[in-house]
Amino acid sequence: MAAGASSTPPGGRATGSASEWPANQKYISLYICSADDEGYIAERYKKALPKASIGRSCVRFKRLADLDQAALKKMILEGAQALAKV
Repeated sequence: MAAGASSTPPGGRATGSASEWPANQKYISLYICSADDEGYIAERYKKALPKASIGRSCVRFKRLADLDQAALKKMILEGAQALAKV
């Protein structure tokens, strides 16, 4: 599993300037690149995290406060456990 959230603008180094970010950068992205026999871990949490846009491995959301913190934690832990089994 690779889980990460980047604070560095795409294609660059962070210098602390808000102007580095593209104007359309409105989401936080969390990557849970992990799967098991049942499929991709992140996809299982679409109902538990309805305010997030969830693909196979990417979880996008506007504000952390919009998400169920317990479900988010469970998803991250489940992804790490799936990786540990590899």
